[in-house]
Amino acid sequence: MKIDTEVPLMLRTRTKGKTREQAAARAGMRVPTARTYLRAATLPSGLHQRCDYPTRPNPFLASQLRWEEREREPHAGVLRLYTELLALRREHPALRATGRDALAVEAVGERALLLRRGAPGGQTLLAAINLGGALRLRLPHAGRQTLLDSEEPRYGGRGAARFEGEELVFVGAGAVVLV
Repeated sequence: MKIDTEVPLMLRTRTKGKTREQAAARAGMRVPTARTYLRAATLPSGLHQRCDYPTRPNPFLASQLRWEEREREPHAGVLRLYTELLALRREHPALRATGRDALAVEAVGERALLLRRGAPGGQTLLAAINLGGALRLRLPHAGRQTLLDSEEPRYGGRGAARFEGEELVFVGAGAVVLV
């Protein structure tokens, strides 16, 4: 789209005896565009009418947060999960530790990860993450306590993971944090 200052420049050049092509080139526009403004005898701002009706749905409205949803399931469960994860990070030094030595990640099959987080001289947290489907993960749990299970019903999950002997059994995708 051309701006209002380019059209008068084209008109002034045209009145100085230059051809339509030369005037259009001087104003930085194509010849058909120059022809349009010569015929209309108006500036670009005068050619475009304001559209007071919607021509398409506003994409911004679809992406706005609906704050009232946080009190209804499943949103309330996700909010509870995030709140408890943030509290867990505040409470355990292992989750605040930085540096390469504080974190170790191990792939367990094609759909699972095992994360170890530890602070120097402190407890080590273990997070078992299942990315999908039912899974049995061999994981010695002697003396370990479950701090958080993302699939607990209070978070909107389908059922908490459980230990059967030395195996951690996931019903579906989820994560378990152990200490």
